[in-house]
Amino acid sequence: MGSLYWRKALFTLIMLPVFVGICYLGGWFLLVPLILVSVIGLGEYYTATFRKGHRPAVALGFLAGTMILLVTEFIRGSAVPTVAATTLGPDTTLLPVDAGLREGALLAVIIFLVGFTLLAQFGNGPEQSAVNNTAITCFGVIYIPLMLSFMLRLRQCDLPAALNYAGVDEFWHRTGALLMVLIPVWLCDSMAQTVGRAWGSRKLAPTISPGKTVEGAVAGFVSAVVGTLAMGVWLGMPWYHALALGALIGAVGQLGDLGKSVLKRDLGIKDFGNLFGPHGGVLDRLDAPMFTMPLAYLYLWLFLLPH
Repeated sequence: MGSLYWRKALFTLIMLPVFVGICYLGGWFLLVPLILVSVIGLGEYYTATFRKGHRPAVALGFLAGTMILLVTEFIRGSAVPTVAATTLGPDTTLLPVDAGLREGALLAVIIFLVGFTLLAQFGNGPEQSAVNNTAITCFGVIYIPLMLSFMLRLRQCDLPAALNYAGVDEFWHRTGALLMVLIPVWLCDSMAQTVGRAWGSRKLAPTISPGKTVEGAVAGFVSAVVGTLAMGVWLGMPWYHALALGALIGAVGQLGDLGKSVLKRDLGIKDFGNLFGPHGGVLDRLDAPMFTMPLAYLYLWLFLLPH
């Protein structure tokens, strides 16, 4: 294993307890760092597109992305059991509304973004493409802050309570739904890299990401399934739902990683940034979670959560 691999492993070991602590506290302790990560991620993406000659509406992207996260945190539905506030980790105050208001507010933010981004193109010269700039601006907001907002949705969900399961303590009521997605994603990424470096011989997608191997992908998928199955059963989820969710996480997380590689290849960059040190930028580190969190939440909402 190369030195970069061990630097990444050391960085993960240092940051993991910090991240788990933030997830446990929730509320502003999670919202503020998530807004910062969203703004930095958008900045990485927009900077890369600027280097390709595009001119996205950066300020509108930042504003819309922040509004999406604020709406997700402060407007919540009442059907899904939510985590109660404590003196140690106060959650933000919930507005007593039905779930439809949050989705309507998010739709209003997207409409605002599209409309004002088009208006922003009036100031660009004829050499700029209004279609490209508008699409790049809106895609960035959907790809980064909207995807990241599902971290808040998962953190808000008291999964053991939704499953009428009383066999875990407060920590898992507060973090169970979120960690049940993120830990298998981390296992998938770690095992894919480890097995791929040690025994990988067949390239998975040589034109997109030459370093990924079939052996690594299989190992990552299996580890995600096993991790989700173990955590799901621990939280009171029926084993077959945990198995299906694990398969979804194991497949979609790696597709998200490949999707990020497609973007980097098109933009002509190696990494989007350096916020996470050897792990690169926000989009380099959070590509798999950004894809898996929305789909995992959708699975829970469709099959396990009351609505």
